[in-house]
Amino acid sequence: MRGISILCLLCGFGMVQAEMVKVNLLQRIHLVPAPQEVQESGAPFPFPVRIAIPAGSVQGEKSHKGLRQLVELLAAMPGVEVAIGGRADFTISLVHDSTVVHPEGYSLQMTESGAEIRSRTSAGSFYGLQTLYQIMAFGYYGTEFLYGWEEPDPADHGEGRCLPALIIRDYPRYAVRSLMLDLGRSVFSKTYLQRIIRIMAQLKLNTLHLHLYDDEIGGYRFETLPLGSENPFALCKPDLLELVAYAREYHVSILPEVESWGHVKSVIYHYPKLYGGPGMWGGVSFAIGEKTFALLEKIYSEIADCLPDTAAIHVGLDEAKWAVTAGEEDKGYTPEKLVGIIAELVQKVGRARGKHLTVHMWADHDGRPIPDNVGQELVLQPWMYRRSDEDKIAQSLAQYGGKGKRPLMLGAGITSACSRGDFAATRIWCQMGDPYPNVLGATICIWGTNNLSDRLISLYAGSDYLWSPLKPQPADEDRYWEELRHRYERQMRNWQRIFTDATAEALDRDRGAEAFLGRWMTPPFAGMAVAPTLEYQPGVE
Repeated sequence: MRGISILCLLCGFGMVQAEMVKVNLLQRIHLVPAPQEVQESGAPFPFPVRIAIPAGSVQGEKSHKGLRQLVELLAAMPGVEVAIGGRADFTISLVHDSTVVHPEGYSLQMTESGAEIRSRTSAGSFYGLQTLYQIMAFGYYGTEFLYGWEEPDPADHGEGRCLPALIIRDYPRYAVRSLMLDLGRSVFSKTYLQRIIRIMAQLKLNTLHLHLYDDEIGGYRFETLPLGSENPFALCKPDLLELVAYAREYHVSILPEVESWGHVKSVIYHYPKLYGGPGMWGGVSFAIGEKTFALLEKIYSEIADCLPDTAAIHVGLDEAKWAVTAGEEDKGYTPEKLVGIIAELVQKVGRARGKHLTVHMWADHDGRPIPDNVGQELVLQPWMYRRSDEDKIAQSLAQYGGKGKRPLMLGAGITSACSRGDFAATRIWCQMGDPYPNVLGATICIWGTNNLSDRLISLYAGSDYLWSPLKPQPADEDRYWEELRHRYERQMRNWQRIFTDATAEALDRDRGAEAFLGRWMTPPFAGMAVAPTLEYQPGVE
């Protein structure tokens, strides 16, 4: 049994066989995301009762956020003493090691005398600490709820709390591991977003993509423009500034999306003269012209003020219909030229502030024509959200992926049609995208809703594929992925018990009322519009 033990379950559960009935605690631990390499280095040992941590790592302005999280976990364990700056038989140490190749990589060695994390960056040590958090939490609490695949043997329960002796060498496959939240159709408070950032960090996701407005709602209230002023639940500039700083502590970057062609009814609500016509799916598109570009520059400017010196802005550009402003038909505007104009606007705004801004945009349904003079600072993002889209995903990667091609992000996650979470498309994108060198990463999209607790499996399982896409494979006989999902669901429930930031109760409390596609879903306002932009009809007096 020891030959399989930790290696199978720490790296994923596709190899676990149904006949395994009686297994020890360590065989039940499933780390998410799965480390790249795990090696047992000795026998399990009893959970230490006194743990030492260097004082400089957890005190002062430069304290390590990941280490402070671990200290809070250990301090809450009955019978365990944490010695900050003291001595103990078990010591947790962070070591700078310039030989660690990957900037987000780390090694973790655990023996009876302590746990040592080696990395060359603070991000690497942070991710090593997230792994250590899960190991120590499961090691202490797991005897209470981690069982074998069948009913547990009562004798198996008497092993007591223990930790594994192991060596982990780990790094992510994808540089950008993103979660997208839809503020243009639902409501997210600053407190709720901060909780989500903490969950993302535990799952080693490093980019929060905020879709700030759409046809239904203006989710951001501008200081210099009327946009979002009709929505009392919109984030404001101080909120965004605080979120950017808060996220940075958890090694998460904020990627704001500001729709710049289609999906702009909440903008047209305030600027009806910029109406260009309908978009796809009942949306609204801008009229292309100088006044629209002038407004976009103001929008980009306020958002750029909130971002660090090196950042990115997503400009949307999906699902729009072409219309040029009356009187400007002779200026040679085309969809291809529009891409160049918008990319230059974003970078002009960045230069004015001494910032380096990369532009992201959706690849759109029929492809995205890009002018030859637009450089590699423009990132394309195709999207598909269903398991049945596997062939289309392969075609999209063949079209956009490859050496020397434009940087690529993959649009994974689920559509607003999913009332419960799923990770099928994320798995397909990440595994098919693995051979392509220009793929920066993928985005787990959660469209239309603020009900993250029902869709948490999208993050939990999706983070596994973003970090190590080839690890969690379904068995050959699991034709419909039912067993794969069942195991992820069960492991996620266990993880929520040791990482209580992610419990459904905590998520729902910070969320408040549920909103979906611009309407409240819960009494006393169920069915009512969150903001008047939802029911606004451009061109109708």
